[in-house]
Amino acid sequence: MAFKATPRACRRGGGAGAVPRGGRGPAGSRHVVHAEWDFEGAGDYPVGGPRFDGSETRVSFETTCAFSEPGTYFPALRVVSQRQADVDSPFARVQNLGRVRVVVS
Repeated sequence: MAFKATPRACRRGGGAGAVPRGGRGPAGSRHVVHAEWDFEGAGDYPVGGPRFDGSETRVSFETTCAFSEPGTYFPALRVVSQRQADVDSPFARVQNLGRVRVVVS
């Protein structure tokens, strides 16, 4: 998978940070069927991305998030592809992550 994101975003006082915003599937499994964000870096991916119909091989979308406490955060975007472009199948899914470091001071 490939991802586009600001490699390191620095914000003061709880400003919004840039997060990973798009991806494409690996060779042989290029149909993107799902995307979701984990802004806190906890590994639970509570924020779903846009809906896909399985026809996309590259996706791009924008989002921001805000952090109210100073610290270093690693928001992540998980993009899922499926060889047969079946958005409902739990089988043959290839998942990959894009992460970015956000420093809030």
